[in-house]
Amino acid sequence: MANVLIVESYPNLAFLYREILSDDGHQVFVTPSCKEAKDIAQNNDIDLVLIDKSSPDNCAEKLLRTIKTIQPRINAILCPLDKFSQKSYRELCDESFLKTSNYSILQEKISELAEKAVRNRKNFQNPSVPFAN
Repeated sequence: MANVLIVESYPNLAFLYREILSDDGHQVFVTPSCKEAKDIAQNNDIDLVLIDKSSPDNCAEKLLRTIKTIQPRINAILCPLDKFSQKSYRELCDESFLKTSNYSILQEKISELAEKAVRNRKNFQNPSVPFAN
């Protein structure tokens, strides 16, 4: 399964995301801080990032760019956003969704992107194999 980094400012949502993803077999790292998220990404093999655009330190875009620099093979980043209109986020994120109480949508998207990310991790370890699309 995938190693998922969650950057979420709301503790209840972070707990819920962790529970859902852990139950699905994913290794989950959770933090409310972009600084801590950067440290986690530097010290762990992350496949997928779930980030709250409205984080308290307002650093989602910078964090996404940093993580893609630290771990360039990451091509599956999921961004739950209140509004998804900025071009820069669309360029950085493979998927987006509005926060909702229907977590089956989140599970489905994460499952798809986690599968893709794990394939890409394997391909990155064996560069003769092309990246998954």
